[in-house]
Formats: sequence, C-alpha cells, structure tokens
Amino acid sequence: MNAHDRKEEQAVRPFIRDLRRPVLDLIGPTYLLDESYCLLDWNPAFEELFAKEFGLFIGTHITALMNHMDNGAEVIDRSLNIFRTADVPLTHCEVFTLRHPRFGAVTTQKIAGQIMDERGRTKAWVVSLNVLNADRMQELWLELMAAIEREVAWSQYAVAYDRVFEASPGHETVLEKALTGLAGGAECLHVGIGTGTPLLRQLKEGGGRIWALEPNETLLEFFRKKLGAQQRLLRADYGPRLKASKGRPRNISLFSPGHFDSIVMFDGHYRADDILRVLEESHRVLKKDGLLSWTTFSKETDFEKFFGSFGAQGGADLKELRPWLAAYQEALKRLDPRIRSLSPGQIEGLLADAGFEVASMENIDFQGGCLSIKAARAEKETSRHSSRAARGGVRITTLEGGVLDLEKADSRRIYDELLRIQARVTFADDLKYLVDEPAWNSSTEILELGCGPGYFLANLARYFPQKRFLGVDVDKGFVDAACRRHGAELSNAAFDTQNIYEWRPERKFDYILLRFVAQHLPDHPALLARLKELLRPDGRVLVIESADKYAYKFVPRVPALEDVFTQMASKEKNDREAASHLMALKFMKTIGYQKMLISSMGEERAHLFANWFLLIAALVRREHGAQVDLGRLALEFHKWKEDKHSYGHWSLEYLLLGK
Repeated sequence: MNAHDRKEEQAVRPFIRDLRRPVLDLIGPTYLLDESYCLLDWNPAFEELFAKEFGLFIGTHITALMNHMDNGAEVIDRSLNIFRTADVPLTHCEVFTLRHPRFGAVTTQKIAGQIMDERGRTKAWVVSLNVLNADRMQELWLELMAAIEREVAWSQYAVAYDRVFEASPGHETVLEKALTGLAGGAECLHVGIGTGTPLLRQLKEGGGRIWALEPNETLLEFFRKKLGAQQRLLRADYGPRLKASKGRPRNISLFSPGHFDSIVMFDGHYRADDILRVLEESHRVLKKDGLLSWTTFSKETDFEKFFGSFGAQGGADLKELRPWLAAYQEALKRLDPRIRSLSPGQIEGLLADAGFEVASMENIDFQGGCLSIKAARAEKETSRHSSRAARGGVRITTLEGGVLDLEKADSRRIYDELLRIQARVTFADDLKYLVDEPAWNSSTEILELGCGPGYFLANLARYFPQKRFLGVDVDKGFVDAACRRHGAELSNAAFDTQNIYEWRPERKFDYILLRFVAQHLPDHPALLARLKELLRPDGRVLVIESADKYAYKFVPRVPALEDVFTQMASKEKNDREAASHLMALKFMKTIGYQKMLISSMGEERAHLFANWFLLIAALVRREHGAQVDLGRLALEFHKWKEDKHSYGHWSLEYLLLGK
C-alpha cells in the first residue's frame, strides 16, 4: 500500500466509524445485554415489537422477555445449561415463538454474539431477532418501518434543532419561562431532554441533582457533545449532579413516589405513546409541593408564520441558516401529528385528570406560538376525583392518540372507541382460536353479523387475503364509518347496512361470526332460523360472548367496577343465556365449546383494559341508567395500574355451532 492509499484509508475510517454508531437504530429488533443478561439498551424496532408491548425496562433481566414467549420455559431451561458453564459460546442461535397481541403468531430467529472488553472478557451481548414469519407479516413490517422512520425524523430534527432554536426570536424567553420557579437545591427530572438546551442552562445556573431521560440516540449524542463542551468551557464537573440516560417517558414509573421536587418537559412528551400516563406517573413521583414545568407546541401553533418570519430577515445569516431551516421544516412535517396533537384546553384537561392544578399557562411568541405551563400537585389526593366531577369530565387517551371525554362525548363515539379497543385486546386470542379450527381454514365466504365500525372484520381481512368477508350491521352510521376507514384498503372486504331479520342475500356463507352481538339481538328463535338459512350445509356459526356475569377479575380489586356489574348482573345473565345456551340447545348442534381468559399482562394491555372498562361503565350509565361514578372508577383504575403486581382478565366463551 502506497502513501496515497494509506492517506485515503485514514480519511475513510473515521467516516465509517461515524456511520456504525447509528446503525443499531435502523435495523430489525436488536437489544444489548450485560454480562449478567440484563437489558442494557435496545433499538426502535425492538421497542415497537417487544419492549412497549410487554412493558420492558432497561436493567430488567432477559427472563422478563422470555416469560412472554410461547417457548419461553424451554428457552430458559436450555439457557441455564448453556450459559451457566465455564465454556460459554461466543455466539448462539435459537428460535423464539410468541403470540403477539397485534401481529398474532410471530416466529423469530435469535442470533447473539459476545462483545469483548480489552482483556478478552465478556463485556456485553448483542442479540438480533430476525422475524421469520408472522400471522400479520405485512402489518408488522409496516409498523417497524414506521418506528424506524420516526427515529430518523427525530435524528433529522436533532441535527437542525439547535441552529434553528438559537436563531429563533424569543428563545431566551422560552428558556427563562421553562426554568423559572424550579427548586434550586433539590431533585429535578427532565423528561425527553432532546439536545439538552434547557438542561444545560439549569446546570450552568447551579442547583441540586438532575435526572434526565431521552429515548433517541442521536439527540442524546448531541447532548453529550454539548455537555462536554460546556464543562470544558466553564471548567465544571457536572458528574455528581447529573444522571442522564437513554430512556423513554414510561421509565418515570421506575422512580419511587415523591422522589422529585420538580419535573421539566421541554417538548419531551412527543415521544410518549400515552401522554396521560406520563402525566399520571409524573404526579406520582413528584413531592406534594412539587412543580411540573411543561413547554410545548399546540394545535394553535402556526409553523408557517414562523418560517415566514425568517424570510423577512434576509442577509448572510439567513443564507447560512437556510439548509438548517429546510431540514427542520422537513422533520416537522413528519413529526407534526405528535408535535401539534393537543389544544390548550386538552392540555389543561389532561393535567387535571392526572391530578395537577394549573398554576399558569402562558402563550409565548416563539416559533409560531409556544405554551409555557406550570402545574402543581393538587392539595388533596382525592382531587383527581373531585376535579373531574366538578368539571363534569373523565378523559382517556384514544388509540389514535386523541383525548375522549367520557362525560361529553356522544354514545356513538364511546361505542366506536370501545369496539376499537375490544378488537385490539382480544384479536390475538380470537385469531388463535380460528387458525386451529378446521372449518375456518377451509372457508372462503365469511359473514360477520353486527360488524359495527368494522375493526375486527378488517383485521381478519388483512390476515386472510384469500377469503372474502362481508360485514353487516343495522346501524348505517357504523357501516358508513367502516367503508370510509377500510373500504379503500381492503379488496376482500365489504360492508352493508342490513336488518338480519329482513335481509335475503342470494349467496350463502361458509362461516358466520357473531361477536359480542347475540346478547343485544331480540327474538332469538327468529335469529337462529335466519342463521340456518344463511349457512351452507357444512358451514359453521361462531358465537363469542362474555362467559358469565363473573367474567372479569382484577387484582387488586376495583370496587367501583364491581358496583357497576352488581347493578347489571341480572340483565347480563339473562342476555348471555339467551345468546348462547338457547342457541345450542334448541336450534343448532354444538360442534365445539371453549373458554378463554383475555389477560391484561403487559403495559399496553393493562392500559387498554382500564380504558375498555371505563368505556363500558360510561355506556352502562347512559344506556341503562346505572349509578356510575366515573371519576371514582378512573381513580381506582389509576391505582390499579400503579400496582406493579396488578393483574386482570376477562373470560370469554367460544361456541361453535352447525346445522
């Protein structure tokens, strides 16, 4: 190699090293383990597919993941024989199988390799999970691509943010407002630090210990560089005062109650999947006299006005800033649904629901309008209940990321969200039943009666593109919504407004689904006669219903929910008997019967369970006149979710019928 080649190689190597660092965040599900097999870190694909779904945290032992695998016990037994010996392999491969709540049966090929320290000892393990197959493979890959795209967008945002922020009029005012009133000599938590501008300002001004969380590696790397530069410039050592780590907003739940004197969210909630839960956890870890400082854009922010203001400046400064503005603008386009998702009123409502009293909410003329909010813990622990009652509103975060007021929303909107959650929570178990059912596998013409807005039917149509699906409901509003949401996407599914008792289609069906609908239909003898007419000779009817009036269980107990079902017990029992047993005994022969427990295990499912039953309670109060205290119920579910040993399940019966 000549001198010229060596010079070129030396120039290329640092560039390649710079490229290697962000690669982890842009590939399939991958995680890092320490020498004790505890989780050190993971990438966005693993977060989307596993960590978020199963409530994993950095520092958790890998068995927490194995416990969610179908073959987890086998994997753990095998690992004890392999990895607790003197001759630990340098690499290891095996297959993981699991039943994923969103993607059905998933099979991955694990490949693990050791990372060595300078003495040749195990420093860490890097483990990649290559997805071999999944029931909903296309949707899985779309979700993973979306997760990686969000990560790239945040990285793009990070590159341009500091340049644009410092050039924006009013940026000093924003920083001053964000940090005003924080306890100087106390414990402070920054959630989603981004590139760390407010955090560095707080460190510079002195004060107590600061904890910081940031999920994006590129943003965190920018912060580390700025931190090092500031320490060198000021000849300061922030080590004793600062503990910054990679972590998502949900990591707040790892801190003990009353730990912090103040919490700062400077745009940090944008990376949260559930803003209300972040605020509730913030309430829990704040001291009684603690302060929350929240700086955020809102639905009223006018980015076009902001970018237009730079065009009026002109000059050399603008020429230098223009590429950074373009990158920032492009990142904002991709991230806008998260950044401008809430109105000031929604923000105030979320804070109240989480137990905060808003001390101040100020609109600052910064980047098109920015809110600076200060909120304190309410004086009494019961304030969450009383404030909701006083305002006449209990709010939940919807699956689409919006906010639904259970007191003010109409019944149709509540039903819609209930059915959406129901389809999400039970679908993996419904699918497990169907794929093991021979008649389903041989069926091509599928009918769902009482399809509602079509969430369940659309899920089935995506999984089984070779089958033809028809969803029928008497409610034209629901059918129209199903057509709007799913019609263009699905070529093998259609929806129609029909009354089952009057409908006379020309074709017959291999499989008819009645999912949580038979209990609502009148005149069961007439219904069953119609089912026999619609069904082909060797066809099947699958009825899915709640098992009985004791179908749910929560540990610890949720007394307000028990009150709801106590009021409804008699009616529920009669409806279910009419819906299932009458059908089996009088008109059709039973082909199969099975009970299944739908579990709340996993962070996301526990949250969905709580929202699911809040929605049921809201409808029971509206439709049946039950005495339901939604504020009390919301508070009890909050406490249930806070309990690390909480558990819940809903018992369903699957009744398979033939002619």
